[in-house]
Amino acid sequence: MIHIEGLSAKQHIIADALWECETEREVQMLFEVFPVREVILVKEMMIAATMDTIVNDDVGEAREYLSKFSL
Repeated sequence: MIHIEGLSAKQHIIADALWECETEREVQMLFEVFPVREVILVKEMMIAATMDTIVNDDVGEAREYLSKFSL
């Protein structure tokens, strides 16, 4: 699970709800419950945080692997 700092209480609820969604329909239902801009913002923040995690993990793993071949 990712962690995003600085979310408001409402944004935290939206993030938790997005995390639990398993279908596009479930995500669309959130747009009916919460302000559209707020859901889009949180969704984009979650995507960015996930990408940061993937990149950071991959870079560390690649660095570790390549260190075996450095002079």
